Amino acid sequence: MNVTRTVKLGKWRDPAEEEGVYGEAATPLGNVVLVRSAAVRSDPVSAAERHERWTLTTPAGHIMDMPDFGAPGVVSRRILKRGTFGSFNGGHFEIEVTSALIRSSRNVAMKGLSVDFTPHGLGVELCEDGRRVGLRRSGIWRLEGASVGATLSVCLFEWAEMSYFLRTPLIRAL
Repeated sequence: MNVTRTVKLGKWRDPAEEEGVYGEAATPLGNVVLVRSAAVRSDPVSAAERHERWTLTTPAGHIMDMPDFGAPGVVSRRILKRGTFGSFNGGHFEIEVTSALIRSSRNVAMKGLSVDFTPHGLGVELCEDGRRVGLRRSGIWRLEGASVGATLSVCLFEWAEMSYFLRTPLIRAL
């Protein structure tokens, strides 16, 4: 599975001013598309942090929507640390990240989708309902028996750069 952005790095890191396609991923489901647009919330925090809405769609019409997210990098990390939410085909889910010195205490959990990302060797392991359905090695994901929700979660994980939370905090500080 190959997850890429369709815009240059400068535009990728900047907040989305207008709705547009920012990424595509070749998955077993077909081509998944990431559309970013300005958030619909107008409270002071959202305005100051330039929150965005992220929508991931598949050719079959499955939709993962993140209505209160941010541009990749510092803003999205701050939002993820606080915890955020989204919807998948109308159902609610929450994203919780845990980062710690102890490797086994680091994970990214998508509650409501029953999806967890954890460090595994030199890669990242994807578990769904407690069973391993995917592994990332050298930046390439190999999925076996992953559901639509888990596949879209991998795309979101990569585009939002959530692997940041699975790295050793001491290395991140350098």
